[in-house]
Formats: sequence, structure tokens, C-alpha cells
Amino acid sequence: MHANQQFIPPTYEHIVVEGLPYARGLSHGQQLKEKIHRNVAYYKTPGKLPAWPLTLKVIQESYIPAIELHYPTGLEELRGIADGAHATLEEIVMLNARYDLGRLAWRLPKQNLAKVALAMNDNSHANDNNLSNGHQKTGNDHVEECTSAFFFPETTASGDSLACQNWDMDSHLYHDDLAVYLELHPDSSENRPSMFLLTEVGQLIRTGMNSAGLAVTANSILCTDDFVPVSHTDVDGVYHEMESKIVLPITLARRLFLEYDNFSDALVAVNSMPCHVSGNLHVSTAEGFGMGLEKTPTRVYRVYAKPEDGYVFHSNHILAKGFTGRDDCRDRYSGGSSWFRCQRLERAIRKDARNGALTNEKIHAAFSDHLGSRSFSSGPDSRVSSTSDDRGNRVSQHLDGSDYSWVNSIFYISYLLFEYPLTALLARFSIPKFLGFMVTARGLTLLLANFSNRFAGLATNRFFLGGLESVIAPTFVIITARWYTRQEQPIRQVIWFTGTPVFGIFGGLIGCAVGHIGDCDIASWRIMFIIFGGLTMVWGVVISFFFPSDPSTARFLNAEGAVAASYEVSFSI
Repeated sequence: MHANQQFIPPTYEHIVVEGLPYARGLSHGQQLKEKIHRNVAYYKTPGKLPAWPLTLKVIQESYIPAIELHYPTGLEELRGIADGAHATLEEIVMLNARYDLGRLAWRLPKQNLAKVALAMNDNSHANDNNLSNGHQKTGNDHVEECTSAFFFPETTASGDSLACQNWDMDSHLYHDDLAVYLELHPDSSENRPSMFLLTEVGQLIRTGMNSAGLAVTANSILCTDDFVPVSHTDVDGVYHEMESKIVLPITLARRLFLEYDNFSDALVAVNSMPCHVSGNLHVSTAEGFGMGLEKTPTRVYRVYAKPEDGYVFHSNHILAKGFTGRDDCRDRYSGGSSWFRCQRLERAIRKDARNGALTNEKIHAAFSDHLGSRSFSSGPDSRVSSTSDDRGNRVSQHLDGSDYSWVNSIFYISYLLFEYPLTALLARFSIPKFLGFMVTARGLTLLLANFSNRFAGLATNRFFLGGLESVIAPTFVIITARWYTRQEQPIRQVIWFTGTPVFGIFGGLIGCAVGHIGDCDIASWRIMFIIFGGLTMVWGVVISFFFPSDPSTARFLNAEGAVAASYEVSFSI
């Protein structure tokens, strides 16, 4: 956790802002203008947040006055972002308070999304700055499943303190590239540390660290003390008239923590900050100490490491015994992976931690536990589809629910249907010509996947891909039998089948490189299909014209060598 270590290229877009608060915000907004507008539009979608009139009321009557009172430099930075992105201040505050606003649904009545959508269509020409298309989240509160950890220096092989987190971000942030690595350098007159943050576009922070060695990660928690800070109608239809409460979005507590270069002062600031929903701040310092702050609207609970452990973890339910012993307030977490993630993580790292042998790789492996289908932090055709799904394929193809699972299943259904009849055709055609044709057709089918914009088109494409691939493995078996002795065949078969995992390695690297292509009108997942489809077609042509069917037709063997090779293979059968 050394902020001044050499630069490591980030996965997400990296922007640098510097100067006084308004200038930093203005630069942020100007650099990410288009993305900020996309993020605003997403959170104004019906069902994401409370109805826009109520959201606006909370922002104007509770959040903005509180930010002006408790964090005036933060308000200036937010104004700068709004001006730089040509958005309203309320929209930028909404982005920074979307966590808090999303936690109000349990207190508010459910609304008919169909009616909201109809109203949106009827008022489609309304001024964008006066939209009323927001809506509270339907159903149960969705807890963002994430796990935080702090490892004391005595547990790591390097002797460094490590603040760690996985962030199960909303898929729209990943597919639309709306997460950003924000590097922030305050003006020297402010006497504040530089900050290195991972967040959503338009936000001041999600998680990060500063140049003084302080770090903060975060976890969603829910409790029955969470409240709506303005007059509202509750879930039972009862109207509550009240004086608006001046409260800060709890997200800003994380940023406020990093404004300090002293750990103790930062804790005082977080403790005194008024809020109306709960959240855990996992705070730490490079000096070798970390803890959890379970902040609720009424109290702050502390979560410490056991002295003998040297690490402290947190997931998405409240851990402090002081809270769990209360009768007047309860945890609203509905149950799930949070109840076992910390235990699984501890089990994975305990031995190395006690031996002072933890490394980044070991911690990453521990965070990659997928029990319960949740991570604490998958050959050219089917493998390209797997790689490209993480590059926006699922969204661009309009795949919902189980569509993607069916697209993958159709490939293997087709594989089973075509394997026998196509293998039978091998006896009727020259193997190089037949294999070359199938490989070329396979590459062409990959290229045609770029024209699939719906489930039906992609499913059809995958059906043909499965059929074309079904004959590849049987053909390799025949080629191996024609070219190698019985004793040599097993290792050659192993080499054939290692092609799949090897492609998984290099395909992932290529996919990562493609994902970093900037200023391109072609979606990155389409680029993947173009690259691998084109290469596959070229290779199919090479096989058709240059691949010998057996030693007797090999151009690289003279007559004597061809006879000897054929005799050796025949003799071993």
C-alpha cells in the first residue's frame, strides 16, 4: 500500500486531475463528459433509484445543504464536474449518492413500472433537465456483494500492509466502460495529500488510497435504522410530514477520510459525519493498522482484527457484537454469500498469513473463490465467445436471462448432432481438403457473428459453429494415426488437445489488448471475432493447399524417406 510506488498501468481509463477543487472537477467532467451522461441516463432508468421528484427533493433539501456545511470543497468539485460535463449539479450529486438513494426502496411504496414507462413515452419531448423517469428499485434491496480485507505487514512476504477489495460492480459499468482510475493532485495551497481512486465516472470516490498511506475500501450493509430524510409516503401508503434532515451521502465519507494525512484525524471526521443509511468503511494505514467502521445513521461500530490473526475482513452483513445484541434495530441483509465469504477467505490465507508468506498472487487466488456463484473479486470458436462476452457481447446482442446459457448450449447440441455424419464423410474426401474447408467455413462463421444482433441470429451462428467444429477432433485422430507410430500417438494427442487451454491463455491476453483499443467505432467483442475469424480462414486455406494427408504425399520428404516413414507407421499398427 505505497502510493508513491512506480506506476502500474490500470485496467480502467486513467484520468489525472489537479488544482483547486472546482478546477479538478471541471477537468474530470470535461474528460469524461460523454460517459458521465451515459451513467446519469442509466440511474434515471425506471427501477434503479426512487422516483425522480423524490430523488430531487432528497438531493436539494438534504444532500446539497449537508455537503455545503460539512464538505464545502467537495461541493466545489461536484460543481466543477457538472459544469465540465454540461450536466446539472443535482445529476452529479445523484451519481455520488446513488448508493444511499438505492437503499431507500424498502421504505417507499412500489410503483407500476409499466405506467412509468408509458408516462415517459407520453412526455418524450420533455426537457431533459425536468425528467420524472426515476423510480425506486423494485423487489428486495440488492446488496452489492463485495469483500474487503486488510493484511498487517507481518502476514505478507514483502512486509507491506495490503488493503484489498473485490468489487462486484453493476454490469453496465463494465460493459459500457464507466469505471475510471482517478488520479487527483490538490493545489499546494490546500495542504492535502494526492489521491488514487477507483470509482464510477462522475463520482468523487468508490475506493482508493492517498499519498499519506491511508486507504479505504467499502462494503454495503443494511439496517432498520436507515431512513428517508425528507417528507414522503411510505410503503404502507402513510404520508410522513417531517423537517428535512441535513445528511451526507455516506459515499462521501470515504472521500472525506482520504482528505487527511493523519489516521486519527480521518477517523474523527468520519465519525462526526451525519448519514441516513448504513455502510462499512474498511480503513487502514501503511503504518500497519486497519479496521472496519460499520457506520449506521445512529452509531458507528468498530470491527478489529484478532491480535493473533494479523488480518481483518468484511463482507455485506453487520459483524459488530454491539449491534447484533440490540433489540431495537436489526440487520436487513436477506442472506447469501456474505455469511460465508469471510470464512472462506480466511481459510484460504490463514496458513500463509501466520507464516508471513502472503503474496499478491495468493491473495488474488483467495479472492477468486466462486462458491455460491459469487467471486470474492473461462478454442477459437467457443473460446472466442467466452472471451468476447466480457467485452460487451451480451449487451450488444440483447441477451437477457438464460439467453447466453442457451447460446452456449446450442453449440454443444449441434456438436453432438453433426459429429457422426461429418466424421463418416472423412472416408469419401481428401483429409487436407476436407479439413481445410471445415476450418475455413468455421472462420467465416466467426466473422458472420458480427452481423448477429439478436438471440436468434447468434443462436443460428453458434449452431453452425458447433457442427463445423465437431469434425475437427476426429480428423486430428486420423491424422495422428497416419503419421505416428502407436507408441508416439499418445503424446501427439496430448499436444493436439493442449491447444484449447493454450488458446485460453493467449486469447485472454489478446482480449485484454483489444479491450484497451481507444477511439474505435467497432465494439471490442466484434474486433475479437474479426481477428480470430480472419486468422482461422487463412489457416484453413493453408491446410487445404499445403498439408499432406500422409507421409507418402509429404513434399518435405524424399522418396526414400516417405517409404521409410510409411513403413514404420504401418509396421507399428
